[in-house]
Amino acid sequence: MPAPPTTLNTTAVQYDLLGRWLVQEGYITPESARRLNPHMRVGDVSPKDLHVLAVGLESGSEFIVTSNGKDYPDHCGIAIVPPSQFLMHLATH
Repeated sequence: MPAPPTTLNTTAVQYDLLGRWLVQEGYITPESARRLNPHMRVGDVSPKDLHVLAVGLESGSEFIVTSNGKDYPDHCGIAIVPPSQFLMHLATH
């Protein structure tokens, strides 16, 4: 997997469709890209978090546990769960 970009300065990249960009960069397969909202743009996700989203999608995960939920849009194709909620789920199941 390539290293995540540190910034996405180019307008063309920021407004490119996220799924297409992740596939082109070798982060995910086309099958995993189908989980994403087809209208999501690269700029919708923090550049520092693209690799986390890619791994979650590619692994077929149901959710990503993170305290940086604000860095992921609600419609990113995978649930974003804060650590406290994840721990409560583990404690009650």
